[in-house]
Amino acid sequence: MENIRKLVGDNIRHYRKARGYTQLECAEKAGIHPRTFHGIENGDSWAESANIDSIAAALGVQPAQLLMDPELSNDQRLRRILAALAAANEGQLEVIELALGITERGDLVTDPRADVHVHKKLKDSKHK
Repeated sequence: MENIRKLVGDNIRHYRKARGYTQLECAEKAGIHPRTFHGIENGDSWAESANIDSIAAALGVQPAQLLMDPELSNDQRLRRILAALAAANEGQLEVIELALGITERGDLVTDPRADVHVHKKLKDSKHK
């Protein structure tokens, strides 16, 4: 079963290649270190919420699009997302909620980056 890191990495690669960017170009556009970008795209590293936002912006997509396979039907996408969610740990679930625009109260926001409280919670949880 495909894990969430691989799904995100595959989507990043798909959108990056569709735009004709090299890994280095995309890392620079996203403002992250090329090694970090490489690890995320290869599914070796989990992307922090800030990196998900930065990479999505560099690719011109919404962060939630990095969690969906663009070549699958909606039913297939949902099955893969549910499988990935079932395997995700607490920290990964928080990043996924952020990418999907779900606030701590369970509300759905139009722009996940507008919910500063969720960003702060994720940042604070990393320093515990």
